[in-house]
Amino acid sequence: MTFGEQFLEQPDFFPARPAGDPWGDGEAILDLPGGAYRVHGLSGGQEAVLRQSYGAFLADASGPAQGRPVAVQVYRAAERDFRSFDLRGWTFTIDSDPREAEVRLAGLRFMARLDWRPGLGASLWTDLAEGQDLLGVFENFFRCLVAYAVAEEGGALFHSAAAVVDGAAMLFCGPSGAGKSTLSRLALAAGREVLSDDLNALSPRSGEGRVRPVPFTGELGRTGGAPGCLYPPRALLWLEKGTVPAFRPLGPASAVAYLLTAAPYVNADAFRLERLAENLERMARTLPTGVLTFPREMDFEALVRLVETG
Repeated sequence: MTFGEQFLEQPDFFPARPAGDPWGDGEAILDLPGGAYRVHGLSGGQEAVLRQSYGAFLADASGPAQGRPVAVQVYRAAERDFRSFDLRGWTFTIDSDPREAEVRLAGLRFMARLDWRPGLGASLWTDLAEGQDLLGVFENFFRCLVAYAVAEEGGALFHSAAAVVDGAAMLFCGPSGAGKSTLSRLALAAGREVLSDDLNALSPRSGEGRVRPVPFTGELGRTGGAPGCLYPPRALLWLEKGTVPAFRPLGPASAVAYLLTAAPYVNADAFRLERLAENLERMARTLPTGVLTFPREMDFEALVRLVETG
């Protein structure tokens, strides 16, 4: 299947450059890892969805956001541009076409382009002016954009659960079904703060970096982590389910191999894979890394002791 064929009626007509009619003159600034994302061209309904869903991560236009500016322009698309199909049993995905100076994206009811000319910026086309389905468009688009922006500044966005232990964040990485939400529940039951049970960003703020909350969560939703807070990382771990608790430390090379599979979007981009691997190697050389096997009923504090004495 060629790029966009699953989602677009005419993939060959994907916009050749950032251009089109904005939905309106609405604007919002999202203060997320990797940048201050200045979103322009919003309709009133689109702006309302962004503010309702990501309100805690909105920045005041008159005040500084923590990251470098990343311009995002939203354009109109026609409903006929997108394919309709039965969503029952369908797993939400994004189609990606990485190139040297850009990445083309296609998903459910949207097209997008990430450009590195001269710095990272993005364009988003959708036929949705409001409503719950629009939240899915924004969620899928910004997950991808943030992953690239964080990697660009030397960090990584991980499929992971992040629990705060004594002021520092332990990241538990793994694919769907690895136990991220289960472990997050164990951490919450132990009175520990959980930043997200799905995606977490490790950015190079100083030394080995800082973990910063994102609005992207799994089945638990947002349970903690004030937007803009920076947590020193405590460990980078790969989760495996099992009946016997165990921790196996990893050397830097093995750790990079594991962590690459937990760094979505960018890990499938041949043009930016080498830089991502370099970012992960720096992390693996400065942080405890390893494979953690845990049974579902294990006490979270016992898991922490296992890692730190392992």
